[in-house]
Amino acid sequence: MKLPQKIKSYFARYGFHSWKEMDWNEKQSAFTYPEEENLLEIGSLLRQLDNAETPDNPKLRMNRKSARIFDSLDDLIPWLRAVILEDLKETSLESDEHGWDFRYFTQKHNSCQDTICICNGLNSKIETGQNCIYAMASIRKFEGKYYGWSNVFPA
Repeated sequence: MKLPQKIKSYFARYGFHSWKEMDWNEKQSAFTYPEEENLLEIGSLLRQLDNAETPDNPKLRMNRKSARIFDSLDDLIPWLRAVILEDLKETSLESDEHGWDFRYFTQKHNSCQDTICICNGLNSKIETGQNCIYAMASIRKFEGKYYGWSNVFPA
């Protein structure tokens, strides 16, 4: 296996993905700081989320035991804001240091139905075509409760 494929397969295993061309205009509600308006948009999107057949997906390390469980969006949104703010501390410093532009956005999980992700997308200001996207939090709804997983704030 060639080195670039080895590197890509390593990052894919941990939820990092890269695209040659990434257009922020294609991303719903992209933002750099979690303002109230952004959190309301995320809440609106999560309200429309269908109930999953089961709360977990062990293949994607989304186990019920490791989830944070929220009775309502009012309980979930402050946690999501805290996840974003914690990631922002590191991302803002590193992006200045390495010449990256970054935005947070929501998207459906690529391989897990009925799951929404809060992602961080970074792209290089220096070299074109250098992008990285990773999910900071994944949310599913099951029997009216919201289940959240995050690599920023593990349960």
